[in-house]
Amino acid sequence: MNETTDQKPKGIGTYLSFLLGKQVFAINVAHVEEIIKMRPLTRVPGSSSVIEGIVNLRGKAVPVIDIRERLTIKGEKINNDHYILIISLAIKKETVRVGILVEDVEEVFEFFDNKVKPVPSLGSLFDPGYLEGSVQTEEHPFIMILNVNYIFSADDIILLHDAEQKALKKQAKSEKDLQPA
Repeated sequence: MNETTDQKPKGIGTYLSFLLGKQVFAINVAHVEEIIKMRPLTRVPGSSSVIEGIVNLRGKAVPVIDIRERLTIKGEKINNDHYILIISLAIKKETVRVGILVEDVEEVFEFFDNKVKPVPSLGSLFDPGYLEGSVQTEEHPFIMILNVNYIFSADDIILLHDAEQKALKKQAKSEKDLQPA
């Protein structure tokens, strides 16, 4: 491995772009663990309305959220053509895995940090803290970069963590019930 060619220069960010509604958004790839095709979600009784459901990912329960409502974006009904971005968020000293529903995944791209423009004034559409800024590419004149640490408030993360724990307990109970006596 050649260190000089394998390391990217400082000041370059790597982002994954995706569609919510007809709008292009991006998230720093440092948050993205993986991308999966839409699969059945299990609704957890008593969970927050923020949570669409739980997805089983290699035996682990991951809460899944449709953030379009929070961003006041109208989109098509969730279907099998959609994707789930599995991201990781830090809360206190724990990492919480969360799935974000997206309508399509576009591409991974890099750009210099100084190309990120400040969040434009969007009136009262949604909280400007949800965005880190915007960038332009040849294909997309306006890509909004999500600030996932702001979108998911501490309360949301606690709810997500609690939902994940509930699902894990439910899963453990189901597995125990399947064990021969």
